[in-house]
Amino acid sequence: MSPEQFLEFAKVLPEPMLLIARKGQILAVNPSFSNLLGLSPQIVQGKMLFDLVTNSPDRVKQYLRNCSSSREMVLGSLAWSTKNGETCVCRCEGAAICPSSPEFPTLILLRLKKRESASTRFTLLNKKIDELAKEIRLRQRAEEERAKLLVQEQKARAEAENMNRLKDEFLSTISHELRTPLNAILGWSGILQSKNLDEAEIRRALEIIERNAKSQAHLIEDLLDVSQIVTGRMRLHVRAIELLPVIEAAIDTLKPAADAKNIRLQAVLDPAASPVLGDSERLQQIVWNLLSNAVKFTPKHGCVQIALQQINSHVEIVVADTGQGISAEFLPYVFERFRQANTSMTRSFGGLGLGLAIVRQLVELHGGTVQAESPGEGQGATFTVKLPS
Repeated sequence: MSPEQFLEFAKVLPEPMLLIARKGQILAVNPSFSNLLGLSPQIVQGKMLFDLVTNSPDRVKQYLRNCSSSREMVLGSLAWSTKNGETCVCRCEGAAICPSSPEFPTLILLRLKKRESASTRFTLLNKKIDELAKEIRLRQRAEEERAKLLVQEQKARAEAENMNRLKDEFLSTISHELRTPLNAILGWSGILQSKNLDEAEIRRALEIIERNAKSQAHLIEDLLDVSQIVTGRMRLHVRAIELLPVIEAAIDTLKPAADAKNIRLQAVLDPAASPVLGDSERLQQIVWNLLSNAVKFTPKHGCVQIALQQINSHVEIVVADTGQGISAEFLPYVFERFRQANTSMTRSFGGLGLGLAIVRQLVELHGGTVQAESPGEGQGATFTVKLPS
């Protein structure tokens, strides 16, 4: 209780009252106390209790100690010096305010009576004190809740700003990745039209145009897939699928890219693995995206391994590489859209960074889970897909 709070409820009470610190300093008095001694609050406040009573200091100190340590009302008698030099002997009722609560300092509330006190009135005072303490606690809780809401609002704003930044980066990446193959197509188309080329040069130009057209088509397909997944329009043609030929087809597709970088593609496939219920095309897309990602981020002469195995009631597809690896900070976000560990790295390796996000969504549409693990940057990564069989 502060002096201001004391005055708020004590100023209207007819009994003389004062608020005292544990060592005897007078913190506040009500008008009735000022009228009793004929002393203004400005004169009394800040003085020590010993300055206003004629009792021995030892007796006063003992009474204050009793008030501080007791949970009950402590009765006493003190002789007060008035402004006129007279002595006014009053019966005192003292009580420590919330002596066991860490929310309040130990203060002593004294009520003076020229005659005998009425315990019922003091009980009423205690109720008022309890109500005041309850109100203070409610205000404190309201302040804590307000502070908590402020922190949540600040966090939400920061996340929104970060998401906007990521979207801006993503749009910039889209612009770059779509423009790059288009420039190559336009450039070589112009060369074919304006120059007389021999058969070998024409064949090379057509190969470059075809490769870049396929690259652009793949980027657009990724964007369409993400759009269908986000809007809930992705539909699976579900039937029993043997995963062995699905994985082998994905390996055959990625083998030229791996051979171009002298990357060893190792397959450890269990022919006894149970079939799964799913969409053959989308399952191959899952495997292709994981293998493509592994080959892309694995340096020359590295190794990419894919395994298929039956584990109890589910089938596991594990793709491990000796490539760039994933930092511990980025690992929790590796499957999220608009998340890229390093924008400059994405530029170097190409792509929109949507492959793993598509993998997670397709795996979950099949009722499975996908997990990424990596010891750190430069130490490779392992992706594990679990599908019910």
